[in-house]
Amino acid sequence: MRQWAKMLNDLGGDVTVVHLPEAGLHGNTHFPMSDLNNAEVAELMYDWLKERGLD
Repeated sequence: MRQWAKMLNDLGGDVTVVHLPEAGLHGNTHFPMSDLNNAEVAELMYDWLKERGLD
């Protein structure tokens, strides 16, 4: 995933790979908005959008 993100970013994209355990969020499934910590996941996503003026 990180290599794919680098390739797209090198081509002018804006890809960020977030590994939730590295971000301090643990116990997630492949459906993070259904997990018990979905508000924390949403906050990460919102912050990313806000940093880019997309909020």
